[in-house]
Amino acid sequence: ALEQPTLTGISQAGTNLVLSAGNGQMGGTYFALTSTNLELPLSQWKPIGANVLSVSGSFTITVTNGFNTGIGRQFYILKMQN
Repeated sequence: ALEQPTLTGISQAGTNLVLSAGNGQMGGTYFALTSTNLELPLSQWKPIGANVLSVSGSFTITVTNGFNTGIGRQFYILKMQN
């Protein structure tokens, strides 16, 4: 079984949001999800980006225009496609 990724950082590049991660497995499809409510089940979190890995290891997901100061608190998670 493939292991879940580890979120290692979140940064801003202009209006883009860059999520950095480790523990990616070659051939895995990884999704960045966001929510303003931690209590919602993952099925209700909004997908904001994805990356299919051609090599194992560290990877990033860049969300174009993903930086929005008008939202308030926002939470992020990385999830591997099941």
